[in-house]
Amino acid sequence: MTTIRVGTCGFGTRHAEYYDAFDVVEFQPTMSRPPPLAAAQRWRAEAPDGFEFTLKALAAITPPPRNPAHRRSGLSDTQRARCGDFRDTPVVRKAWKTTLELAHALEARLVILPCPASFTPTDENIGNLTRFVQWAHRDRIKLGWEPRGIAWTDEIVGHLCRELSLTHVVDPFQRPCMRPRPPYYRLHGISGHQHEHTDDELAELRERCSAELTYCLFKNASMAADARRFKGVTRSTLQRDTRGSP
Repeated sequence: MTTIRVGTCGFGTRHAEYYDAFDVVEFQPTMSRPPPLAAAQRWRAEAPDGFEFTLKALAAITPPPRNPAHRRSGLSDTQRARCGDFRDTPVVRKAWKTTLELAHALEARLVILPCPASFTPTDENIGNLTRFVQWAHRDRIKLGWEPRGIAWTDEIVGHLCRELSLTHVVDPFQRPCMRPRPPYYRLHGISGHQHEHTDDELAELRERCSAELTYCLFKNASMAADARRFKGVTRSTLQRDTRGSP
């Protein structure tokens, strides 16, 4: 039987309302002000049994130094120069330590490493990613990697995901998932952030969820509405499968 965990990237509403509607949230701490561990522990305690947190890593780890995210971080110019690209710097190590502490507080089993398209498959970047996975202690927490941009071919992504035991995080409407362990679909919007998924698109997404466990996290402007509609699609499909085909 397929289990589909549906939610959004960030709460976007009161926590109590969110817990009633969804199965999972991708928690997204800001780089400048990550929440205190006590707050993360409180959110874990207030969530119902079976609810799951995944966690986006702090931005200091992945976007290159000139990325706008770092300008909003409150870091000094020297610190910002040491951010990103998975480089082994004190800033990146501290960001990973904070990320890991939050993951433990939330009891998250999966940490997401989203990369902008400006992080391209150069020898230097691939080397940095490889070394990061080697030094970043994670206590059995899975790492999900989201490369973006056409320079990352399926061949390169598949090889690195297998070599480094990474889950390939992907928008399935943009490209295939090269290592679904488990499938983690991060839905940005087919035509851009403002895209609202049609009923046919949500039905197609449901057909792609054939693994034992699949995550579907919406990140487009209408993410809450789309996620609610997709929950309806998954319930209808489950009821139909339970009754059997006519």
